[in-house]
This record gives sequence, structure tokens and C-alpha cells, in this order.
Amino acid sequence: MTTSYKLLAFVALIFASACAEPTIPVDRLTLPQGLKEVSGLAPAPEGGLYAIADEVGIVFHIDFDNADIKIADQFGEPAVKADFEGLAVHGGDLYALTSTGKLYKKALNQPPERTEHYATGLKKQCEFEGLVSEFSADRLWLLCKEGLKKKRQKSLTLFAWDVANSRVDDAETISVPFKSLGIKGKLHPSAVDLDNQGFHVLAARQQALLRLDRAGSLINLKKLPGGDQWHPQAEGLLVSGSTLYIADEGVSGKPTLSRYADGF
Repeated sequence: MTTSYKLLAFVALIFASACAEPTIPVDRLTLPQGLKEVSGLAPAPEGGLYAIADEVGIVFHIDFDNADIKIADQFGEPAVKADFEGLAVHGGDLYALTSTGKLYKKALNQPPERTEHYATGLKKQCEFEGLVSEFSADRLWLLCKEGLKKKRQKSLTLFAWDVANSRVDDAETISVPFKSLGIKGKLHPSAVDLDNQGFHVLAARQQALLRLDRAGSLINLKKLPGGDQWHPQAEGLLVSGSTLYIADEGVSGKPTLSRYADGF
């Protein structure tokens, strides 16, 4: 668990223009091959970020300022192999979500053998790609990427997981028609985060970031800066105050983590 990836590469300050927007400063960190298919980010209690890739349940810790990345934890012993698509810290527990809606849970600083898992019963509803904790309400939000049921195919859907009772809380499910979000055709969400104002939803294929209020109404929609050059496949999102982190898979190059200190 102590393997350390000291990046001789860098945290480079890059300036570029995006569409008609003014020049936007961004710090960019190159990620190791273990995160080539990075799929989820979460805030680490000790500072920094946690990240997971989509093939095996190994969790990396990222100290962005020192360009230091190391393996911090894992789900299961040996590490569970699954299509992981979301990561969240909820109190003293670490959760990971698979594309089929299965949740894995382990206590931080506890042996990986103590990993638990939950079948959410949502496998036939959606393909999932995003997870975030709402600790004050003791729930997790599961982001539907692709609706498998007809009623889910034209809406952005967030399922609420009642942590205390280990079940989906249907009464809290949020479903927003794409049309009401100003989206023509389908939206392809790839990550979600939550703050006091509402949800932030990343859409990789549209290269967009949506802000929604707690009821799911659109606050704004912004294109990601830099197009394919900066965000070829944006799959991870973390919002920390005014700072925004976006992780991109290494589609044809190296995976990256971008930090926008004042948003964009």
C-alpha cells in the first residue's frame, strides 16, 4: 500500500483560450498509468484527493501541489476487479460504485478484507457513472449515465441511496428531462459532485459542465475549456469551494488531472 508515484513530470501552469471565453488559468498534473482509465474522484480526509480507475478497486491518494501520487487503499484482498465508475467518502467510510449499480464499502484505515458490497437493485434501470456523498442527509447520490428503461432514456436521473437503511430512497430520486436542460438529443453524464447550491454534472461527450439546483433545475451550462486538447475524455469531477478538479482518461496519451483554482 506504500508504493509512491513521484512524478518527475510537473504541475505546469497553462494558459489557453476556450471558445469566446477569456484566457483561463489551469494547473495540470500528469497521472500514472495505474490511473489511465481514471473514473472517480473524492476528497481525502487527510487533504488532497482520492482517485479510482475503472478496472480494479485500488484507490490512489493525490497530493496535487507536490505532484505526489501513491496507492492509499483498496476494496477487497485481492483488490476487486470491476467496472468502477464512481468514488465517495462518507463519514469514515469509502464507497465505490460500479457501472451496474453495485456499491462497495470499506472503512478508512481498516484492512481491505473488511470490504462490504450492496446490490442496489438498479442494474436493470441504468448504466451508472458517478457517485457523491451528501453526509448531512446520510445519503449517496448515484448518477445514471445511460437509461436502460424507456422512462430513463430521455432524462438525467440521480438515485438517492439511504446509507442507514442500505436501500434506494425512491421518494428522493431526481429525474430531469433533457429538454428542460437545453440539451438536444441525449446527455452523456460522466461524473457528479454536490455543494450547498446543488449538483455539478460533468458530461464527457458534450464536453460540458452543468449546474443544477437541489430540485434538478438548471442554473447554468458551460463548455469545458480547451476542447479535446484539454479534456479529451473528462471522467472525474471534484468541487472544493471555488476550486474545480477534472480528471481525464488517457485516451491517446497520458491521463491528467486539471485544477481550476477559480472555476471557469
